[in-house]
Amino acid sequence: MFSYIFIVYNGTATILFCMFYSLFLVIKDKIGDAYSSAVLSYNATDSRSAAVDTLQRKLHCCGKNNFTDWSETSYFRENGIPASCCKSDNCSPESLKDLDKAKTEVIGIFLACCLSRYITNNQYEMV
Repeated sequence: MFSYIFIVYNGTATILFCMFYSLFLVIKDKIGDAYSSAVLSYNATDSRSAAVDTLQRKLHCCGKNNFTDWSETSYFRENGIPASCCKSDNCSPESLKDLDKAKTEVIGIFLACCLSRYITNNQYEMV
């Protein structure tokens, strides 16, 4: 008798788990589609845009998958990524444009170190 109750209990638990998991997947897809739609129609002024900004600030994320989700939007072509994508408060699109300068400086430092090492290694060979 106990084994029948155990089998019925486990069977019911398995069926409920499958139902709730499939419901979870449906809800996840619906929310993801709604968020993607809100990102595509983002303009920084309407309530959907405010909701996107709030989500990105609270969840510390940028886009559905990553920041490249913004590259297909008209807002990105005009303004870059929104400020809500930035983790700190002093981050702005202007500071993101300065990344090319930083890249150039890092390359310069690397080349200076290479030159210094070359000079040091060849110093003892000269007579």
